[in-house]
Amino acid sequence: MQDRTKARFLPLILLAAALLFYTTTLPTISLARTISKSFAVSAVVLLSLSLAIGALARSWHKAVPAVPYRKFWGLVGVAFALLHAGIAFSDPLIFSVSLALSRQNVQLGLVALIIFAFLAVTSNRWAEKRLGFKYWKRLQQLGYLALAFVGLDLLVLGSGTFVRTPLGLLLGGIVAATLGLAAWDVWKNKKRSRKTGPENVSRK
Repeated sequence: MQDRTKARFLPLILLAAALLFYTTTLPTISLARTISKSFAVSAVVLLSLSLAIGALARSWHKAVPAVPYRKFWGLVGVAFALLHAGIAFSDPLIFSVSLALSRQNVQLGLVALIIFAFLAVTSNRWAEKRLGFKYWKRLQQLGYLALAFVGLDLLVLGSGTFVRTPLGLLLGGIVAATLGLAAWDVWKNKKRSRKTGPENVSRK
């Protein structure tokens, strides 16, 4: 019960930490911008964590207890990302829609958001039954593609200056580590299938 409570409170803890960070390091920016940025940072961490847990649990048994919470973290991450986008596009103090859409980082972020939102909508038993587990699972793996777009978003944000800040390095590192872990998991599974393939054939 305590572990479940901690898992439920993780998004709020991340959001509170992000709000504290921005209010202390950038006290001159507007409240709407502070909240928007805090939602964005929290979303990146939650979505990365949600995607990393699956691959991590297959190689490290201590990560297995976190598997039941990955869906919750992912859905909250998508909700935070949507709130970030909604606040950013609705507040004229941040930027206008026409100007925002002409910026490369916004375009990359929107592509990632659309993919994540689609995966969130299909992350249920009804979609799994309609598509079949095999194809539904492949569809959900598009989350790694969306996270790659998030990584590109971070790289070009602020004309490439954000990723050189401590926060940018932290978020970029989290995204890179998640994608690296996923790539390693795929490579490991392919290597394992090549080893077991001939054995299975000989047994037949």
